[in-house]
Amino acid sequence: MTSAGSKADVVPSDHVVGVALCLARLWRRLAEHRTWRPVADVVAVRSTLESLGWPVTSGDVVVDDWLAVIGRRDRGPALIRAGHGGRDWMNRQARTDPLAMDGLFLAACIWRDNGFGRDIPLPFWSAPLQLHHRLALRVGTEWLAGFLACVAAAARAAREELGRLQRAETAGAALTRTARSHLPGALDRLLRTPVVTARGLADSLSVTPQAALGLLRQLIAAGVVREATGRAAWRAFTTA
Repeated sequence: MTSAGSKADVVPSDHVVGVALCLARLWRRLAEHRTWRPVADVVAVRSTLESLGWPVTSGDVVVDDWLAVIGRRDRGPALIRAGHGGRDWMNRQARTDPLAMDGLFLAACIWRDNGFGRDIPLPFWSAPLQLHHRLALRVGTEWLAGFLACVAAAARAAREELGRLQRAETAGAALTRTARSHLPGALDRLLRTPVVTARGLADSLSVTPQAALGLLRQLIAAGVVREATGRAAWRAFTTA
C-alpha cells in the first residue's frame, strides 16, 4: 500500500512489509477457514486486531459497543452494512486515515459474517490507486460511496485476473509433454504464485535450476509465461 504523494521507487520499511504480510495472511485465513469468526465477540475482535498489529487501546467497552451497533444494522445490503461497520470502527479509534487497515479488514469480516465471501473475502485493495486516493479525501456518505466504488473496481479486476489465469491454464495444458514431464507442476506453481524465480521453481519441483529454466523457456515460448523484471540476471517470471 502506498499513500497519496508517495514515490513508487521508495523501498518500504521492514515494518510496512511485515504489516502487509500479516494482512495478507489474515485475508487468506478469512477465505480458507470457514469456522473462523473474527467479529463473533469482543475476544475475537481483540484477537483479530492484535494479529493485524493494531491492538485495541481503548478497551473492551468500545469493542462491545461497536459490536452492538453493527448487530443492530441487520437490514439493508450487506455491502453497505460492511462499509458502515468499518467506517464506524475507524471513527471510534480516531483514525485520521480513511484507508486504515483495521477498519477495512473488519469491514471484510462483517461481509464474511453475513454469509458472503466464502471463497474470496471482500475485495478492496486491488482497486486502482486513484480510487483509493479519492476515497482518502471523503467523509460520511461520500466515503461510503467511494468505498463501494473501490469494491466494485476490485471485483472487476479480480474477474479479469481470473480470466487471465484461466487462459494461461488452457494454453499450458495444450503443451506436448512426456509422462515424466515437470511441466504440469511448473504450470501449477505459476498459476498459484504471483511471481516465481527459477531457483524457487527448482526447489518446489525438486529439479536443478537449469531444468527449471528449461521449463520456463517452454512456457514462455507458448505464451503462457513472461519475464517480469526486464533484467538479464536475478530474473522473475509471471503468467502472461
